[in-house]
Amino acid sequence: MEKLQWFKFSPTDWGLGKIQRCPEITQARYIRLCCLYWNKEGGLSYEDAEIDIEAEHLNILVAKKIVERVGDGIIIKFLDEQLSEITIDCKGKSKAAKLRWEKYRAKKLDNNTSTDAVQESNGAVQESNGALQKSNGAMQNDAEKRREEESREDKSIKTNVENPKTDFDFNISKCLEFINKAFGKQYRSINAVTQKKYKELLKQYGWRDVSSAILAVKDDKFHIESKYKYATPEFFTRPKTMDMYAFSSISEPA
Repeated sequence: MEKLQWFKFSPTDWGLGKIQRCPEITQARYIRLCCLYWNKEGGLSYEDAEIDIEAEHLNILVAKKIVERVGDGIIIKFLDEQLSEITIDCKGKSKAAKLRWEKYRAKKLDNNTSTDAVQESNGAVQESNGALQKSNGAMQNDAEKRREEESREDKSIKTNVENPKTDFDFNISKCLEFINKAFGKQYRSINAVTQKKYKELLKQYGWRDVSSAILAVKDDKFHIESKYKYATPEFFTRPKTMDMYAFSSISEPA
């Protein structure tokens, strides 16, 4: 194909074009690229172009939009325009050559559209993955919080089992201290039978009533003279004792 042995070159376009913004070595590599592109009749892959003039210079030409990347290939517009104008008239193949060129050009455009679509799709996938990672991160944080809460609850339950300290236990302990202080006793504990009686008593009376009864017995002449020998923990579990003494005094023991 004799007419493909040369292409038009305009010194004016070169002197005023974007190529002047590139380093001199890149300009030289661009001329080499144009020759290679022309010899390939525009069918030059990006990989081959990168190998021939090196990635550094090809990247500069693409960034300056002197060369366009289309899918796996490249486009140099001013050469494409010349290629499209060439009429090959040997052996009556002019029409076929034109159709071949148009088909090739359309393929380039399709590749470009496809590449853009793929890039857009990849962008959507990346955005979706980012949202998924964020969601997974939130779920992991929630799971960690739940595990921490469950751990605290388990620890609390374990502590309560190992050290069962209920309101009743606390109050029965304070009741024993109150009795010992009021009557000069030294009881060390209240037995289980007496504790059960206190639980029955508390269905009708309160701990304040028990305290009031203890104070009233402390000031009662009969109990003073008997040196409080009847003032036992069990004595204050009796409803009769509550009815007789619980509401006659509200002062604290000395």
